[in-house]
Amino acid sequence: MCGRFLTRPTRLGIQNSAVIKALIKKAAHPRLLRFGMVGLSGVPVNLGMLWLFSDNLGWPLALASPLAIEISIIWNFLLNDTWTFSDRKADASAHFFKRMYRYNVVSLVGLAIQVGAAFAMNQVFMTTFELTEPGIWKYPAQMVGIAVAMSWNFLSNFYFTWAQKKPAETPEVEAGPPAEVPAEAEPVGEPTRP
Repeated sequence: MCGRFLTRPTRLGIQNSAVIKALIKKAAHPRLLRFGMVGLSGVPVNLGMLWLFSDNLGWPLALASPLAIEISIIWNFLLNDTWTFSDRKADASAHFFKRMYRYNVVSLVGLAIQVGAAFAMNQVFMTTFELTEPGIWKYPAQMVGIAVAMSWNFLSNFYFTWAQKKPAETPEVEAGPPAEVPAEAEPVGEPTRP
């Protein structure tokens, strides 16, 4: 009985399976995958710049982290404009520089989300491991921030940065006076009745 219960599909199990398959299909959408790949390509740019500014130049983390993020934002915009959203450029409601500006606005909100999450994670690591400085833990903290901001960035960029032009409104044809219908001509040659 127990074995039959485990192998017998139930309506609830089939519905859950369909929901899971639908979610996987949506998550595997080519545009979302390209956006994720572009974002992943920005991670080494972000972390490399963080390493350059923080570890090599000795800049404070509060300056090095946002600057590293901004450089990766520009990198990601260029790749997303060229690859991820290339099919939406022709009908985009904004030209290249306006899209770049919008992308930056969306990303700066993402930056706030990312920096907030990264600093929160740094505090968690420093408290957990009793550290006075985050040290190497700043890198996983930065990656947590990147992951948290990704969904905000994708949806906002899809619906705002690469928003499509509204369909042109069809001009209404102005109604003029009704066309005159020619009166029926009287037959020629027929006698008229008195």
